[in-house]
Amino acid sequence: MSLNKISIKKLVEFRRYSKRRKSSFAHSLKAPKKGVIGGSGGNYWVRSVSAISKAFKENDPTIIQDRLDGLKMDLANTQRHPTKVLYQRNIEILEQYLGFDFSKWMPTEAIIIESLTRDQSILDEGGLPIQVRPSIIFSFEKDGISTYGGIWFITWLEGFKKEDLGMYAECIYRLLEHVFNEEYVDSTWCIAVDVGKNTLVRYSQVLDGTIPSLMGPTLDDLRKYL
Repeated sequence: MSLNKISIKKLVEFRRYSKRRKSSFAHSLKAPKKGVIGGSGGNYWVRSVSAISKAFKENDPTIIQDRLDGLKMDLANTQRHPTKVLYQRNIEILEQYLGFDFSKWMPTEAIIIESLTRDQSILDEGGLPIQVRPSIIFSFEKDGISTYGGIWFITWLEGFKKEDLGMYAECIYRLLEHVFNEEYVDSTWCIAVDVGKNTLVRYSQVLDGTIPSLMGPTLDDLRKYL
């Protein structure tokens, strides 16, 4: 049985569904459909999240100020209330990162590598195709060994819990293990950040039990409805 690809955001939402909605969602995975089931709301937050991602890559917080200036100008020039709300929410996110030291979110001397291809970004979890597209993937040397990590910048109006972020961090780790199977992936540097709350979770926190692992239970629950 071939299923549509599933975003991690949709898995987070699935956990909050009623049984009826879970059943409907599982049915939608079987229906002919292009793309990915359940996006991340990326277009709504794209101006803040993309600026944070670029500032991180270049370790240049002035990028945040430049994006803020553009958003404030657009806010002043629009009359549509929904658009004003969108701009204001993106502004509020970016204001948290003025002068922020992004270097602490990546190992010293790490090298940012190119994004994965579409095929590489699909994690097959027992027949469930999960789309995993971290914002940034990087490599670094640890004890003489090529090592990989990644970071995913996300946000959601309804708000992520730390265990939700743990799902993103865990999927980064699983995907990098699959793609770079002959190399080493460091759980400490598989990171999910809710940029709206400036909340960070590492996969190492899931492994040590500080944050519960929800990926396995969530996928097991989904399979019951297929």
